[in-house]
Amino acid sequence: MLTQKVLTPLCLVVLLSGAARLARLDRKELRAYHLIQAEKVLAPVSGSFVGIDATGAKRRAEVAGNGHILLFVLHREGITSEINFWNSVIRLTASNQRVPAASIQYWAICDSADGCNKYQPESNFTILGYIDPWEMHNLAEADARHQVLLYRLDRVLKASMPHVLDPSQESELLVQEASK
Repeated sequence: MLTQKVLTPLCLVVLLSGAARLARLDRKELRAYHLIQAEKVLAPVSGSFVGIDATGAKRRAEVAGNGHILLFVLHREGITSEINFWNSVIRLTASNQRVPAASIQYWAICDSADGCNKYQPESNFTILGYIDPWEMHNLAEADARHQVLLYRLDRVLKASMPHVLDPSQESELLVQEASK
């Protein structure tokens, strides 16, 4: 009888302390969940695709049909060879029957802001000094991994493609991704 009088309150105390501990853990998880949701709101899946070109004018991505936007970094050091490389990629891709020539818009973001502006007449693509900060961040991360970014017409990332040294291989990778 004495054990029943002692065990009942003891069981209630253990039960209440367990419930309080679970409530505290649930509150921490709920707070972490809300923080993650808030970060998702601050990190959009698509960008505005507005950039500043060599003349200082705003440029908006204008892609026809089922088009794409290819973003890549143009490095000030070795810029002439990079321009030749991307001009070759564009020429090879345009000659491929699987992808309509006008369906891909090429944007190069200069790694030294406006330091590449004077090379715009030599290039067959748009050289921009700046784009939306979120897009700049994504492109900088891709460039660190030696990748370029292919976006769909609706400005949602379609593929992170490797940046290879051969223009014909780069063009073929681009055609494969664009025709999927």
